[in-house]
Amino acid sequence: MKVDKRDIIKISDIGFVLKNFYTDSDNTLEKFSSFPKQPYRIGEQIRVDAQHHIDLFNSINSFFIKAFQFYCKENNLRYKDYIINNQEALSVIIWEPGGSIGSHTDSYKNENDQIIETDISAIIYLTEDFEGANFVFEKEGAEKEKEEDTGPAGTSIVPKKGDLLIFRSNAPHHVNKLVSGRRITVSQAFIKRGKYEI
Repeated sequence: MKVDKRDIIKISDIGFVLKNFYTDSDNTLEKFSSFPKQPYRIGEQIRVDAQHHIDLFNSINSFFIKAFQFYCKENNLRYKDYIINNQEALSVIIWEPGGSIGSHTDSYKNENDQIIETDISAIIYLTEDFEGANFVFEKEGAEKEKEEDTGPAGTSIVPKKGDLLIFRSNAPHHVNKLVSGRRITVSQAFIKRGKYEI
């Protein structure tokens, strides 16, 4: 799981695409085929619970951690100043055609309805047999176009199987409409240590 600098696409000061970084996509997808699926707003979701699937959970997270260590090194950040966001489960999203995500930055509500803004986000792409669903980083101040359009002219990522995208969570982005095929992703995030601790 070595980061080869020849396989890196830098996205201005936002982040990187690590090409062909996750080397176990086919095996992981085969394992997921037996997992229960839940409806999700853009398709279906699989939960990889650390308690029940510890080996798979740790295996996938090891790639996220290695990518984050590289991100920290390249951006003069201290890896130990951050914690992994979700230490209980990973969320795998299986997109259905027509699914898209509008302009946003990465945050969520915790069980206490507190808004949690993550610092660094990462996505592993497990498939590439799909059309559309490009990941777009938006230009600052660009007018938002309709969701069904290609979106504001920014940096557009055309993901391939095994790619890992890692970026600043506060960079505005959206995902264009999935036209056809299966777009399957798994994500993780990192938060500055102590940011939300009481």
